[in-house]
Amino acid sequence: MVSYRGRYRIYAQVLEYMQQREVPTILITGRPESDMAQLSTVCLDVSGDEYDYLKMGTIASQVACEYLLTVLFAGVYAHDYNGNLAALKQRQASLTTGLLAEDGGKHGQEG
Repeated sequence: MVSYRGRYRIYAQVLEYMQQREVPTILITGRPESDMAQLSTVCLDVSGDEYDYLKMGTIASQVACEYLLTVLFAGVYAHDYNGNLAALKQRQASLTTGLLAEDGGKHGQEG
């Protein structure tokens, strides 16, 4: 989850729900002392040098956030690379020859 200030109530409710069910969560925020940070399993503190009312680095922040999420996803994906690759191949097969294929899985069959 990403929250600049860590104060969005609905996000906090989701984190609380996940915590109650022992689902690990990662929060990326500029406010590591926030309630949301306390509810998350891991809190990644990003620089929050900007004032809330003066956000000069919005574009740079978005690019940095996108990069961080890409790196995190790559790490999670690599953790079970073989399992994720097998699942990807299975989904690909469903899209090309299974029920989700353009022809409804009737490739090569007379209709």
